[in-house]
Amino acid sequence: MSERLYTKDDVSQIVRQRVNKLNERIHELEIELEVLKLDKEMIDYERKSDGN
Repeated sequence: MSERLYTKDDVSQIVRQRVNKLNERIHELEIELEVLKLDKEMIDYERKSDGN
């Protein structure tokens, strides 16, 4: 069984791909957070409107 040796370029590419994937996920989560904040604002507004 032989071990694969990675070049500096290989490692850089792997790291770049992982960072890009994580950045995409962060962006998705930021969007989801904004949607949830808007939902909460709408619910709070509706509660205030129903109380009047």
